[in-house]
Amino acid sequence: MSTDSPPKVLVALRPTGAEPPGLREKVDGLADLRFVVDAGQIAAESEDVEAVFVWNFRSTVVPDAVHRLPKLNWVHVAAVGVDASLSDEVRSRGIRFTNSRGVTAESMAEFALSFLLAFAKDLPRFTADKQARVWNPVETRMLSGSDLVVVGMGAVSRELARRAQALGMTVTGVGRRPRTEPVEHFDSVVTQDELREVLGNADYVVLATPLTAKTEGMFGPEEFAAMSSEAVLVNIGRGPVVQEEALLQALRSGGIRGAALDVVPREPLAPDHELWSMQNVILTPHISADFRGWEAAMVDLFIDNLRRWIDSRPLRNVVDLEMGYAPLDT
Repeated sequence: MSTDSPPKVLVALRPTGAEPPGLREKVDGLADLRFVVDAGQIAAESEDVEAVFVWNFRSTVVPDAVHRLPKLNWVHVAAVGVDASLSDEVRSRGIRFTNSRGVTAESMAEFALSFLLAFAKDLPRFTADKQARVWNPVETRMLSGSDLVVVGMGAVSRELARRAQALGMTVTGVGRRPRTEPVEHFDSVVTQDELREVLGNADYVVLATPLTAKTEGMFGPEEFAAMSSEAVLVNIGRGPVVQEEALLQALRSGGIRGAALDVVPREPLAPDHELWSMQNVILTPHISADFRGWEAAMVDLFIDNLRRWIDSRPLRNVVDLEMGYAPLDT
């Protein structure tokens, strides 16, 4: 891209209106930034906007305003999931999308691993015992020798697989397509069509998939029925990937041993929701990606892509709009 004046870039902020840390300084004249919280704040002169930086991954500014942005040709989302920014009209325009794959992969993998360790070492029980002032020694489990199924084959899953194998776990990956070659740190990889076949042997199942038309509601009654009653479900991907009532029923009935949820179908979780009172559930408020410094890292990735876009160089993390995410090479 080559222009005589800096391109206009719309920045879709979070509801608080707080700007991305250091963004203005790092842009340093590369672009003319316009900040909005919602589509209603987009001024008439924004018809010249050529790019959008979606700082609030839940924002619907792009689909809400795409008809008013005739020159828009690039959208960068400060997250891995881009579902909120997509619509049929957006897809039909052929707008290029990039995401922030990789920035939070290690943090999310560590978070998932902490959930596995918490259930292996029975930390929910000991937390309750502490509150009740009960001294109750029990035997705990080993992660070494256990079976992990990871649904999704993105950067987060690969970081988790590396850590899990180092602890002696057997790791099965579940991806969208067959693999003809081995994938590093996975003992085996199967397709989504084979998911139920591998769930029966799993001690732990981690969902690390984006939200797409194919993954929404993919984990339902049949998947829970295929799991062992001693298995634990961990969801660090997106809440709507799991059918909520099927999850609740599996937890109520003892169909699975427990669940660790960083995401739920409707966020924030209502104060009177049943999940709060379930002793076999660990809940965190969608923070598995939020390590100290993650916002600055997100801004840095955007700045790198902004320079590439201005110079007409290949962009990082280009999203396949039909799949809804930026695929890795394998």
